Amino acid sequence: MITIDIDSAPVAKAIKNLLESLGSHGARLSDRLAIVCRRGDLSIRLAGTGPPEKVIIGLPAKCLVPVDHFSLSLSGDTIQIHDHNPELPPARPEIMERVVEVWNLTGKVAQHRYSTPASLRRTHAQICDQTKEEGFRRA
Repeated sequence: MITIDIDSAPVAKAIKNLLESLGSHGARLSDRLAIVCRRGDLSIRLAGTGPPEKVIIGLPAKCLVPVDHFSLSLSGDTIQIHDHNPELPPARPEIMERVVEVWNLTGKVAQHRYSTPASLRRTHAQICDQTKEEGFRRA
């Protein structure tokens, strides 16, 4: 049975909803999965001992979510879905809604706002400009 060890009841419920949606659309998930979330830090692990399994997480194509088929925006630190390609299988918008709910509840936008190269350029352009001028040396 999948272990869910999460310090927030809303996040735990969102993860359960996501797993339910994935399962209803044919995803195969190992019973040894452990989903852990502490203060928004989410991880998936293979727990316990046992023989190696062929499938840890198996997602059929209809469970894959091509982000470029969705119209997304930010409202503060909240991701919003406005629209999606109408030709997508019904599973994909449902799963995307579940994934975005998890991202929003775990504060992924706020958590990563200042940890990406693009955000570094916005907040510290002088660092990026200096690096560009000096060039990178290869080891």
